[in-house]
Amino acid sequence: NIAFTDLKEYIKAAEEEAIPHTYFGNDRTPKVFVATDDCSVMPELRRLRPEWKFLSECNENDNEEESEGGFVLRDVPDWTEYEHEQHFRKFFTELYGLALSRFYIGVGYTNVAWWVYFMRPHIQDSFIILDKIDPFRRSQAYLNYY
Repeated sequence: NIAFTDLKEYIKAAEEEAIPHTYFGNDRTPKVFVATDDCSVMPELRRLRPEWKFLSECNENDNEEESEGGFVLRDVPDWTEYEHEQHFRKFFTELYGLALSRFYIGVGYTNVAWWVYFMRPHIQDSFIILDKIDPFRRSQAYLNYY
């Protein structure tokens, strides 16, 4: 059983690392794209930072509560064709959004993190892997480590 990274750690990393180095245009409201297979985290993120604008594929499907608990591999054989299509549309949209984001905050224990890691153009200090201890959280140290 994995102990998942607390949402407050993502918020802290965004406040300390991403937001100070990201240009938002004239509107200084932080805009955060959230890729998750557990859409139930969206209300909690919005509660933690109501002034931020959170974007997610979860919002597109209005399924914040129905996907609580995340992706369950054993459920896949029972999916309809439509559910398969929706899953892969969401998955590839999230990969694309994360790969092109100005700053990426993730964890190393997900497949998505590794896909995004290799898809992103290397921009020094443009991502943090939260489940790695310092100094290996920052992008250049992470690249040097591996």
